Amino acid sequence: MQQGVPTPSFEYQGDYNQMPAPNPPKSKLPFILGGVCALFAAAGIALGASTLILGHAPWSSGEEVEEEKDKDKDDKKAKKDEKEDKEEEKGAEDSGKAASSEEVTAAKEQLDAAVQKAASYLSNPQYSVLSRYQQEAQKYLDDGDAVQAQKSIKKLENLAGAAGGQSPIKIEVEQADASTYPNVKLYARIYESAGGNSVNDLEQDGFFITEQVGTGTYAEVPVSRAVQLNQAERLNICMTADLSGSMMGSPLQEAKTVMSQFLANVQQQAGDQVSLISFNNEVSVHTAFTNDLGSVTNAVNALTIPQDKSTALYDALYVSLQQTAQQSGAKCIIAFTDGADNASQVTPDAVAAYSRDLKIPIYIIGVGDLSNSAQLETIASAAGGYYRNVGQIGSMGEIYDEIFRKQKEMYLIEYVTQNSQDQVSARNIDVNYVDDARAAIAAYSYVPEVLIRPTTEDSRILTGDYVIPYSDREYVTASALSMLTAEQLRLARNEIYARKGRLFKDQQLQQYFNSKPWYHGTIAPDSFKESMLSDVEKANAYFILNYERLKGYIR
Repeated sequence: MQQGVPTPSFEYQGDYNQMPAPNPPKSKLPFILGGVCALFAAAGIALGASTLILGHAPWSSGEEVEEEKDKDKDDKKAKKDEKEDKEEEKGAEDSGKAASSEEVTAAKEQLDAAVQKAASYLSNPQYSVLSRYQQEAQKYLDDGDAVQAQKSIKKLENLAGAAGGQSPIKIEVEQADASTYPNVKLYARIYESAGGNSVNDLEQDGFFITEQVGTGTYAEVPVSRAVQLNQAERLNICMTADLSGSMMGSPLQEAKTVMSQFLANVQQQAGDQVSLISFNNEVSVHTAFTNDLGSVTNAVNALTIPQDKSTALYDALYVSLQQTAQQSGAKCIIAFTDGADNASQVTPDAVAAYSRDLKIPIYIIGVGDLSNSAQLETIASAAGGYYRNVGQIGSMGEIYDEIFRKQKEMYLIEYVTQNSQDQVSARNIDVNYVDDARAAIAAYSYVPEVLIRPTTEDSRILTGDYVIPYSDREYVTASALSMLTAEQLRLARNEIYARKGRLFKDQQLQQYFNSKPWYHGTIAPDSFKESMLSDVEKANAYFILNYERLKGYIR
């Protein structure tokens, strides 16, 4: 029962004799309704201020009627407000549609202008990534999405600008690694065009590659991974140290300190690997590539210099390239010398060409005044390295750190090359990067077979005091011989006979082998018999001879 509503009573509390007579009903309907209400009340059902279908109950107060009227007014007002809100929303929608239509029209004009500006590039398969953004923008416009269309148009404009040489950032691909061929890893330095500072915030979905195999058509290939090297990808560093006689005493101790400090900065947790090679008139491999930096540090501390040794820097760089090329990941060689080369079998041009083919940068630190600095600059610049001259050994520390930082700031961009069965055709590629604010394009070329070719066998050529140290016990391959010059092939073939004590009629050959500590010539040329050679030695001697003929070095 509602609070405040009087309970209907049908019991008269006064004198029955004085009870007023009811007014006679005008019809039977009120009398019937009253009876029905009486029955409900007798059953204990409180009707309160409720109304019956035909009107208010006779006991409803005026207060209740006013409440009902107020409620009706509130309901009507709420409905009116709701209707007005919907009308406002509809008006806003209509207004938005009109604005969106204008934006779509403006975006279409912007796309037409961008396409016209990039027309010369859009028709070139080499720039097929541009077509991607043209088609993407058109699709958004067809759907009426001007906002997304403008983002694609902006990328099209940025990339077309980069194709024309206008870009706030630049990409330089410095290395390629095909150790897991046909998966190819490219290592690129990306920096600001204005200040030259490294760009460190590029996302993988902004990188694209177009590739041409041989003289075929350029095609876009997916980028499977793009990440900055720092802490994410290993770096392989070959340290090559001069142990010639001029390094005796304090210069060697200072060099050891610099190399040990450098090793302390290597990112072992990222899998970085280091090897140590030294040279005087011979090349020695102290440690193969390893991430056990303790063993490399121990090898550095154990370096000593024999008396009266000359400098075979070019041979050492050649061996360093052979060793480093076998590693998977980014690679570089850091070498230092305090004297001009006076003992190498390899020429500086051969080292530069090999570095260029393998795409491995060589950083050379010269200590003091070197007469061969021009040759060192040629070697270092062949594959993106550099030559620096310092006055003191101790000054090498900053250069070591600079080289390490430069390598770690590079981006790894990984993809799978097309037509993987064809390893001899050049891969001409464009590495593209684009986002809403910037874009860049870099051209690069490599030959898979050249990158795949280096083997463990090759890395032993020119080590110790031999051209091919193992030719007396292992079969030599064409891959190994391809690393040698015409003169080196001649020496390699004859050292097979020299090992057995054969003397030589050619005075130059005789003088060369007389300079080798392992040579003891006792058998006259006419007395030497082929039967003195093992089967392996015979095979290698004839194989090298045939290879020389194939190359046109001898008839």
